[in-house]
Amino acid sequence: MEIAYITADDPESPFSWSGISYYMFRALKDQGLGVTHVGKSLRNGRSCLPRSFQRILNSLVPLSPLTDMIAAADRSAALLEKELRVKSYDAIFTPVSSREIALLNTNLPIVYLSDATPGLLANY
Repeated sequence: MEIAYITADDPESPFSWSGISYYMFRALKDQGLGVTHVGKSLRNGRSCLPRSFQRILNSLVPLSPLTDMIAAADRSAALLEKELRVKSYDAIFTPVSSREIALLNTNLPIVYLSDATPGLLANY
């Protein structure tokens, strides 16, 4: 079974997103699945900076309005769809990447993992 592992983080690094992406990526591979990182095209220059610099940059640039988030989701979907065409996959596994897959047009089943629960999202 071939899995497209979608994340903008580096799943080969135990330091990406507290290591969770790395350990999930490795666990899937350890099960004997063919796992390929899809999402390298989503990286921007900021993701390569240390977190302290990212926080400074984020404080200087105001949060994007909803329309910018939708545009970012649309750009992410276009980039991912291009990456997904390179190889044949049976399914998509994607941890904590709702924006990245929100507008993704695919016939593949998507396994989405998030740390948000309905209780946390209620009245948000």
